[in-house]
Amino acid sequence: IAFPAIAFPAMAEELAAIVESIDPPRADIRALDLLPAGLVTLAEVFSTNGYATRAFVSNFAIAPQFGTDHGFQTFRLFDRKRDVAMPIDPKIGYVPIFFMDPEVKAFFERPPAEPFFAYVHTTDPHQPYRPPLEYLLWGRQNRDRYDGEVRFSDDFIAGWIDALRA
Repeated sequence: IAFPAIAFPAMAEELAAIVESIDPPRADIRALDLLPAGLVTLAEVFSTNGYATRAFVSNFAIAPQFGTDHGFQTFRLFDRKRDVAMPIDPKIGYVPIFFMDPEVKAFFERPPAEPFFAYVHTTDPHQPYRPPLEYLLWGRQNRDRYDGEVRFSDDFIAGWIDALRA
């Protein structure tokens, strides 16, 4: 999905484009807006047509209270207070991907028998960029740390795809 009219798309605009199939420049949806009443979501279309629908989300900006759970049989919002089992940097206000991994991977290892639509929304990479040292390949500047977090996240996503293919 390309956002030609948006230099840096906002969370709600991205969500509208991906899940609700709305063109972001025309969506008139901003972060932390309630999705418009009557909007048919992609999850609702899948669910109506016999698909199991599941969402795994780590960003409170698209929490169910904003209507983003419409059509999902299960909408799992990971919560930092409930789902983070160890102390993490207080500057990190979201649930990092490695805390989502066991649940997401388990779903893909044992998916439903019927066709399914799974929406996985991680917040990584996200500032402050602090990937494990083995992912810092070129240096320690902000861009290098960002690249390291992308590689770190990619490894988790690759594991989910591998689980799904097995």
